[in-house]
Amino acid sequence: MAIPASAPRTAPSDTVTASLAHRLRRGFASSGVSVEVTAGMMAQAGNGLPAVAARRPARNLGRGAVVGIDVILARRTRTGTGPRRAEVKEVDFVAASGDVVERILAAVWDSGRTPMLDRADPVGDLILTSAEMDQLRAELEILREAVPARDVSVVEAMLRLARLCQEHPDLEIWFQGD
Repeated sequence: MAIPASAPRTAPSDTVTASLAHRLRRGFASSGVSVEVTAGMMAQAGNGLPAVAARRPARNLGRGAVVGIDVILARRTRTGTGPRRAEVKEVDFVAASGDVVERILAAVWDSGRTPMLDRADPVGDLILTSAEMDQLRAELEILREAVPARDVSVVEAMLRLARLCQEHPDLEIWFQGD
């Protein structure tokens, strides 16, 4: 049955909400992302489509080994057609163990204020050139304000690498997922 264009839009029923929420959770679960969908989110979207809040999964590979993101300052010594073919020499790094960097980045992930840091991925690499350091430094300042005092030193170490990278155009910062 077709709904006439002049018909008023109604909020989805609880049955539709529950069904859609289930399908969304199942679809996202296969990609390892946990999803929270509520009826309130359905109403907030206003168009009958859900506003979905996806959270990055905590990754634990067993035996207590939690993986995270490493922050590395690197010099590309040989260019290639992609990151795997390039030859890269590590110049400096942020000394943080386990999932500390990932936990710190989670303080601003998906906040809408740090689009560059939002791209850092626990299972992939984010490579930033010296041309991108102004934005990275601004986002790291936002991060510094968002983290607890115990984590400020890690953010300051990232800022130090960003300053070095900005001063030397041949350097790159890698947010390297495990």
